[in-house]
Amino acid sequence: MKLAKKLSEVLKNLEWDLSLEIDRYLGPQAAGLYQRLSNKIITRIRDITKNIMETTVEYYQEENKIFAKPYQVKEFNNDVDELLIRFENLQRKYNEII
Repeated sequence: MKLAKKLSEVLKNLEWDLSLEIDRYLGPQAAGLYQRLSNKIITRIRDITKNIMETTVEYYQEENKIFAKPYQVKEFNNDVDELLIRFENLQRKYNEII
């Protein structure tokens, strides 16, 4: 995930307007075609990357149980709260007995 973030940052900071070069050598029609095509490719790559990341996270949540799902974290926190309340009640009863 860290590698994907770093790669994304590098690609965002990379500035080279190839459409200007294409316009200079091949004309404005070719540059426009290149611009539309490159936008579609970038959008598709972004969608594929997002899908891969979501699939990876889902794999680690479902198969390897490395990442907890939000509902699992909430259930765990509720269980901890319930145990704390039970412990306090037991401690109170113990103190009443003594």
